[in-house]
Amino acid sequence: MPRKDRYSRDSHCHSQTLTCTRAGTTICIDWTLCGSANQVSLGDAAQVNPRLMSACEHGYAPSRPTHSGSSRPTTATCSFTASPEPAQLLDVLQTAPGLLQAMSPKTMATLSATSRQLHSLVHGHVTSISIIQHNGHGTQYQIMEMQALTSGSWPHLQRLNIKYRAKLEAAAITQLSKASWSSLVSLDMSRNSLGADAMSQLVKGNWPALKQLNLSSNRLDTAAMVWLTQADWSLEELHLSDNRIDLEAMQELIQGRWPKLTQLTLRWNKLDAHTIAVLAKAEWPLRQLELGQNSLDANAMTLLAEAPWHDLESLGLAGNCLLQTPAAAMARCQAAWPNLVNLDLSNCCLGGADMAGLCTASWPKLSSVHLWDNCFDEISVTHLVKTYWPALNFLCLRSNCLDDAAVKILVHSSWPQLEYLDLRENNALTQDAINFVSNVLRCVAVF
Repeated sequence: MPRKDRYSRDSHCHSQTLTCTRAGTTICIDWTLCGSANQVSLGDAAQVNPRLMSACEHGYAPSRPTHSGSSRPTTATCSFTASPEPAQLLDVLQTAPGLLQAMSPKTMATLSATSRQLHSLVHGHVTSISIIQHNGHGTQYQIMEMQALTSGSWPHLQRLNIKYRAKLEAAAITQLSKASWSSLVSLDMSRNSLGADAMSQLVKGNWPALKQLNLSSNRLDTAAMVWLTQADWSLEELHLSDNRIDLEAMQELIQGRWPKLTQLTLRWNKLDAHTIAVLAKAEWPLRQLELGQNSLDANAMTLLAEAPWHDLESLGLAGNCLLQTPAAAMARCQAAWPNLVNLDLSNCCLGGADMAGLCTASWPKLSSVHLWDNCFDEISVTHLVKTYWPALNFLCLRSNCLDDAAVKILVHSSWPQLEYLDLRENNALTQDAINFVSNVLRCVAVF
């Protein structure tokens, strides 16, 4: 019978616990910093607990020191516990490599230093590393953290997630860029307040397999885009939401030589119709495009349709004002994106006759439509049911102005594949009307 492993992570204000349970044996790795919310890695604890090294090697359980009640930071502690009987830590890690993914780089550095076997195990199994801090800790601390990370070869590292939630200094990025990880596929550097200086160092990273890059929630502007487009990475996914991308920055961004880029996220930036006109010139084979929460209008829809993205499958436009989008513009969108599968027009100020233009577009593969938080009423639904969306499976009409009369019109639609209908937060709607629609349309769920 194959072994079954279970992992859990319990986090509190002052402590972190990693637990692996296998075949009746539990190994707990617990570290605590009294009086501070900062996470302390096993590597720090090893410096003040010399018995840790033998515990790592032999699976023994060193006694756990007590802590004073002082509010000031004190010494970190670490303990290994094995029950119901002592077990080799090496054996547990060999059969539960997922435990390694939950450890900090310093923790893994400490473990790999205890023996050649552990060194080989740690470096041979780790495919994902995350460093998440809640403050910056200062430049020197960041550099030390990056040195601990880059000191390992990590031949199978595929995913790296670094979030300091404060400014990650350029000097720390310089240290990070020295690493050569041939297997790195995904890099998440979101929420680090990165600017042009940091980008000038990050793009030096020798990561030839990098395909997914997340730089959301930083401070990237025109100068940063100049550096980004110089990176020698074959990107397929690029996330740039919540930055400072405007017309000038977009003019630099479209210079990126990414012939395999299929996913682009640009939510919460400074995009308008003029910026979209520039973006539409990008010769990327986009399949997923997210432009929500910008300043797009009906004119932007017309300009989007001019882009050479004929394989586009998902388009997100939530949080833009698309009032009075003309039928001619929607006809161009229909012709431009024949393979559209997912469309998000939530919170776009749509209502009444505004739906007339949208409903002229026929997308035979469209399966998911999000229209929540608009101004839909009986007139809107009358237009909506005229659409030719034969593959529609999910329709969200949450938080609109629908009443019983409007909802009952939905039974006249031609959506034979519809299974999920979201009608929540339409305050004038009664349960009787919901039940009626559910019975007639034979949906799996109407809520």
